[in-house]
Amino acid sequence: MQFLLHAHSGWRYIVIFVCALALINLLIGLAASKPWTKKDKLVTLLFVLAVDIQLLMGVVLWIWQQAIGIAQRATWDHPITMILVFVMAHSAIKNAKRAETDKEKFKAAFFRLLIATLLMGFGIWRITTAVPQ
Repeated sequence: MQFLLHAHSGWRYIVIFVCALALINLLIGLAASKPWTKKDKLVTLLFVLAVDIQLLMGVVLWIWQQAIGIAQRATWDHPITMILVFVMAHSAIKNAKRAETDKEKFKAAFFRLLIATLLMGFGIWRITTAVPQ
């Protein structure tokens, strides 16, 4: 499980990179009033996929650590925060699909990913500064 812990820890940098890429892409599309293209959907989906992989690794680690009684940092708030990131990331895709205009698609996806990013930042900060319980 040490490998999974390192993979989960390292994968966050990929999530952060893809997140920055998606936010910049969506902000440019929103500011320039560009048409919503497959590329915009793909970049947003890449962020969602990266979050999905991160959450899956995190859930497996959390269950394993709970099962064998390893002292954890931020026992409940980190998993709950990251589940909220997962929900916001998926809602970005869902609301972009529902939006009628290209500008609404960019706006819906951007603001939901921005909220997901802020939550993700809080979750990472919380887990790195928490004292093991």
